[in-house]
Amino acid sequence: MLVISFMSNDAIIQKIDEYRNDIVMLDSVWTLYGCLMETPKSGFRKDNWKVSDDFIRYFCIALERNLRLKHDLKKKDVKNVVTDLYDLMELIRYDIYYDAVNALARALQNTVNVMGESAIRKLDMHKLSKLDKEILSYMFGILKNKKKKELGIFLGGESIIDFSYWDDFFNYLFNRSLKSPKIRVKISKGKLVNRWIRYFEKSFGIVANVRELTFSKAFDTIVKFGLGYWIIGISSAANPYMYLLVPNFTFDIFEKLNITPIKIDVKTQQEFERYRKRLIRQKEIEALLSDTEVEDVEEYTHDDIVRAICLNPELIESSLRILGYEYQTNAGVIDILATDSNGNYVVIEVKTGKAGHDAVGQIQKYMV
Repeated sequence: MLVISFMSNDAIIQKIDEYRNDIVMLDSVWTLYGCLMETPKSGFRKDNWKVSDDFIRYFCIALERNLRLKHDLKKKDVKNVVTDLYDLMELIRYDIYYDAVNALARALQNTVNVMGESAIRKLDMHKLSKLDKEILSYMFGILKNKKKKELGIFLGGESIIDFSYWDDFFNYLFNRSLKSPKIRVKISKGKLVNRWIRYFEKSFGIVANVRELTFSKAFDTIVKFGLGYWIIGISSAANPYMYLLVPNFTFDIFEKLNITPIKIDVKTQQEFERYRKRLIRQKEIEALLSDTEVEDVEEYTHDDIVRAICLNPELIESSLRILGYEYQTNAGVIDILATDSNGNYVVIEVKTGKAGHDAVGQIQKYMV
């Protein structure tokens, strides 16, 4: 087992060395590394069988977004990249999974300077707008209190497939209106399972095999400049969760560009999380309020309402004709008696509170 592990690790390092002058492939390997870091071996493979279809599906989503943003590649080009990477993924066996991922990290460590220089060139090609500088300042402010891992910092967490709150935070700080992009993923599970899924959807009106992933527009800019990678990890149950991997070389680039981190009024990571969660709750409350119509209503008496109807019978019906109010009958006093356009009597009983069964019985008594 130990010999197999060493042989596989050497093959991984050799494979990465072949990509040294190919930035697209190196970006792809960085994406693969991030996805593997956030995926248990049971999510990547089942024993030593082939790589999980779910892992390939979500890895391709993350990779396509990264390569499109940074290199403007199309989906067909991404398919070719994934095909080329498949040999590398085959080297990451189930029984040596974590050793292989560590070997991949060591191999990528040798590419840090190359990737940093690539990001600098990418930034030089763009004349940074005010919005770009705000986003870089925002990212620097977020990262400065984060603990670095071997190759970078992972923003996100288990079960998170919605990064819109990072844009909400940015909009709140800079008075912007970034809109978070979303994608929908329809998952095929085979003919038999799909048949049950269609039955479930038709019976209950619920979309069962579609997941919606929400990215951050601000973080898309970080990816475009080569300063980060979208990562999608897969749980053992094939549930996706998203991260943004920010390589450690990003900090050196921030300093070279003289980017000043935005001052967020928190001192610790725990305070930052509480601040962020507060904004999330604020967003939820705003959404609830936007769906609730509230208007001021003056308090009217019974006599006020009777008078208003008598003076404006068209409020009830355009051809309504008032015969009288507080109309005395053998069954009692009717609030308003009128006739409609066909000459039928109309009995109007005014209640200032909620009308119950007694009010209906009262009207029926007048109609006998």
